[in-house]
Amino acid sequence: MKPESEEVFHYIYKCCRLLDVSMMRVLSKTRVVPIPAKRHAIMISVRHHFKLTVNEVGKLFERDHSSITHANRRCSDREQPAYYYLKLLP
Repeated sequence: MKPESEEVFHYIYKCCRLLDVSMMRVLSKTRVVPIPAKRHAIMISVRHHFKLTVNEVGKLFERDHSSITHANRRCSDREQPAYYYLKLLP
């Protein structure tokens, strides 16, 4: 059973609060540091928490599936800030 979008956006909001970034900035197209790293961590956290596909997460964030795959690589690399942000999320 797929989660309700309201439930997913509430989770995204909670993650934004934990990472001290506005939801508007995370959902925007900005590439100003450190927003992309935080966005990547939240994307991957949402994907794992709700067991969504890369296409489903891409639709939530208005991104292509390849952006989610890229975010996953960033969150897997210990040398990237996204790796550490992901560790802070539920």
